[in-house]
Amino acid sequence: LGSAWPDNPKTFHSHTVHIIRQGGRLTLKIGAVVFLLLAVMALEAAGALGTSDQPMREVDAGEILAKVEAGQPVEYDHVVVRGDLDLSWDRLQKNITSPIRINDSIFNGIVSFNSSILEMSVNLSGSNFTRDVFFRRANFSYYALFWDAAFNDYADFNGGTFRGDTIFDGAAFNGEADFDGAAFKSDTAFEKAIFSGRTAFEEAAFGGIADFDGAAFNSDADFEKAVFSGTTEFSKATFNGLASFMWVTFGGDAYFGEATFKGSAHFRRVTFSGNAYFWNAFFGERADFWDATFGGEFAFFNGVTFSGYAEFPETTFNGIANFVGGTFRGNAVFQDATFSEDAYFVAAAFICDSNFIYTEFNGNIEFSDARFENETSFYRILFKRPAYFENCSIESLNLTKAEYSRINL
Repeated sequence: LGSAWPDNPKTFHSHTVHIIRQGGRLTLKIGAVVFLLLAVMALEAAGALGTSDQPMREVDAGEILAKVEAGQPVEYDHVVVRGDLDLSWDRLQKNITSPIRINDSIFNGIVSFNSSILEMSVNLSGSNFTRDVFFRRANFSYYALFWDAAFNDYADFNGGTFRGDTIFDGAAFNGEADFDGAAFKSDTAFEKAIFSGRTAFEEAAFGGIADFDGAAFNSDADFEKAVFSGTTEFSKATFNGLASFMWVTFGGDAYFGEATFKGSAHFRRVTFSGNAYFWNAFFGERADFWDATFGGEFAFFNGVTFSGYAEFPETTFNGIANFVGGTFRGNAVFQDATFSEDAYFVAAAFICDSNFIYTEFNGNIEFSDARFENETSFYRILFKRPAYFENCSIESLNLTKAEYSRINL
């Protein structure tokens, strides 16, 4: 599947951004290519591109405030915004009706949009925020564009509401990024974003597609109790700290193919309503799927490497479970797990102990060519359909009180 995904470039339109799904991958596409070309030419002419050698003009934050208060459009390219920019509700006491576009610029003061209601588009792409940025409980009525932006201190989007498409592709969060309780009503993209500080999306709600493809989380990442209603993409994402997805609900397909979890990964009590794709993922420490529910047709863990404990106790697989070619370097725990359909562990390698105590297999189970290099317990296991162990290498096997119709060795 991964090799079949297209790799189209992302393009943006100054008035609308369409996020579409093609073959399992997200791409961003403009309505008309000619508009993009004209926009790029205009940016180059204005010296707005980051590679421009033109000096950056200074703009006082008060000038921007005056335009917003007057309801005038705010449009700047390649400028330095001098001083704190306060466009919070407390400061304005009214909705912001101005479209705001400040690209490839530097904000050298604190920026605040706390509790603001932004009725028009916001485009701050390519800009550098040198100090704290506050969008706490801000309401974006139209699209919000922050691609390639750099947040060098605290980025506070806690409780924000994003009603249009939201783009943070390539953004760099060099301090803490707080999106706790944020509501993304439409499609959202953080593709190849870099989160260097603690990242918080606890209880965030994603109403459309959520794309974190290739994102890098260099510190702890907290998505606990978040709700992903559409397709979710974390393919090739890297988690260098703790990754917590406990109690998360994935309403559509969830992609974690080729993701890297260098710290502990917690998916305890997660609900996957669609298919779950973890093919070729790497878990460097503990992988906790305790009491998770895989409700889709497929749960793909083929080619996965579990370097630490792989914990799937009391986990429910309602569809086909695929662990073909998986490597379990730490203890593998499937105690009290339920497999409603077929389960495949073909050519899997269990380096340490493996625990299938009280596990229930309701479909066919395939362990052909698997290696069990330490103690393996199938105590009181229930095989309702044939179990296949051809060409297996088993060091120590406990089948005490196991129930099975047929075992093929």
